[in-house]
Amino acid sequence: MAQIKPFSWYQQGMAPAFPGMKANTTLDTVDSFACEGGCNPGDLVMRGTDKEKQAKVVSAADDKAIGIVLHEHHEPRDPYYADGESISVMTSGDVYVQVAADVAAGDAVAFEAGTGYIKGTETTPSGNVYLKGADAGDVVPVRIRNAAAIAVTVKAAAAKAGEAVVDQSKVGE
Repeated sequence: MAQIKPFSWYQQGMAPAFPGMKANTTLDTVDSFACEGGCNPGDLVMRGTDKEKQAKVVSAADDKAIGIVLHEHHEPRDPYYADGESISVMTSGDVYVQVAADVAAGDAVAFEAGTGYIKGTETTPSGNVYLKGADAGDVVPVRIRNAAAIAVTVKAAAAKAGEAVVDQSKVGE
């Protein structure tokens, strides 16, 4: 299902949504934190080193998410929010994210570190769902009701050419 692309008459060809944008005016909860290590709108974050004041991007399978970084306008840079900068984190509500894989409306939200948002496989409803279907690379609204229940995985690194694989050595044959 292709995402609705920018309108030809819309200001400067802008897309109708972007990662980190609030999706609607439903009841939501947004908390403020200091960014640890740099983050971007739409990033899934967890508590940082100072758990009361900092948030950082999830990066490991055992990380417990607290929410999604919201977009606040300023001049773009990489990362959008520098280390120590104030960020708004939506812990409950509807927000746009960019998906890394095809998803359908009603699919559970999951996150693969280093890849992005993907379809989850949870069997117990957590309330974290995609509100619309989208193709990989599209921006889609998600509903967050229990961010800590968003499954975080890490994609296994592919073997590089020339790397030895355990139990498959051909030396001396």
